[in-house]
Amino acid sequence: MPKSLPQVVRVPYSVLVYDKRAARYRAPSGRFLDPRTVRLTVEADIDATKARMESHASRVQSGQLDVREWRDLQAREVKHLHLANVAAIASQS
Repeated sequence: MPKSLPQVVRVPYSVLVYDKRAARYRAPSGRFLDPRTVRLTVEADIDATKARMESHASRVQSGQLDVREWRDLQAREVKHLHLANVAAIASQS
């Protein structure tokens, strides 16, 4: 029987909130963010996702995760990388 996935509490993908009407990102405070700040935040999100993916790989190599668990965790991380890529592109417009 496969191990159950570990309980992971994940913060929201990012602190960035996209305002469709204004076509800009807002901080949690509601103020607009400049494109450079958006880009730096997105890069930090990407770096954090990369670190988690590397950790998952190490855990499967050491036997702490089975392949099914690893695959599911990696799929979630790839989704977050995709969202980061979309945010990065939007911040350049």
